[in-house]
Amino acid sequence: MNKKYKTQCCLCGWRGSSDLLLTAKNPFDQDDELVGCPECKQCTEGFDSLCDIEGCNEFVAGGMPTKDGGYIFACYEHLKI
Repeated sequence: MNKKYKTQCCLCGWRGSSDLLLTAKNPFDQDDELVGCPECKQCTEGFDSLCDIEGCNEFVAGGMPTKDGGYIFACYEHLKI
């Protein structure tokens, strides 16, 4: 994973930075990587991305470019900025 982003586990609700997620080679497909929750260890239910705006933990509704050439993901409320 290149860009760090805020995420939430769909099973247990753990929230944190994507760089804290567990990763491992898929034992059934060596070209695939499994991603797991550091709290409950699940990797099948998936993860939801959370708004990049500081202090906001709402679910991502879309994204927009930044003035410095980057890109952020934001919730519905912050996309209206």
